[in-house]
Amino acid sequence: MSSLTTALTCRICGFTLTPGDRFCPSCGSPNAAIASHPENETRPFEYSQQPQHQFGFPQFSGAVTGPTPASINVNVSTTPVIIRDTGTKQYPFIVRAVWYLSIGWWLTAWMIGFAYAFAITVIGLPLTFWLLNRVPWALTLLQRTENLDVISQGQAIVIGRTGVEQRPWWIRAPYFLFIGLWLGAVWLVAAWLASVTVLLLPLGLWMFNRTSAVITLQRN
Repeated sequence: MSSLTTALTCRICGFTLTPGDRFCPSCGSPNAAIASHPENETRPFEYSQQPQHQFGFPQFSGAVTGPTPASINVNVSTTPVIIRDTGTKQYPFIVRAVWYLSIGWWLTAWMIGFAYAFAITVIGLPLTFWLLNRVPWALTLLQRTENLDVISQGQAIVIGRTGVEQRPWWIRAPYFLFIGLWLGAVWLVAAWLASVTVLLLPLGLWMFNRTSAVITLQRN
């Protein structure tokens, strides 16, 4: 006869057990014969003495009862992020047209006059170029645009402002003193006259944007 049928009396309360009872119907104590078998015992969760680590999270050996925890997948993208210039935002056409007809056409004439007045003093040349570079804006509120260099370096995209190599100063300085100063005056007057005719306004803006090249051989 097997050991499961030898203990027919509860060891706690003395209640008579039937073969196959795992617990006493009277007091609920486990059957001594069944409890003596290790494979029938309920074991607590056991941790290994040396947990294994993976991705920084500990893992323990042993049986875990209950629902299986959901796995977490972390997707790390290595695609470089590219930042693009969306362009310079201009004022609405109707605003620029009203500005040109009411203010721009005479304001540019004053700016050109003041710019050349400062140029005669030599010391005021930085202010001269500051005024001339803003003539297109004063004429039609045209916002200046800048070019950008987009360079790929491995997984990175480097964006920087474009720099143009200029001619040596010992070439530009004599040119400005003997040619650029008077040629620029003629150029600016012609650009302003083209601008006030309305029909030749695009040509006038094109000439204004190249004034620095005519006066000092500056490369844009």
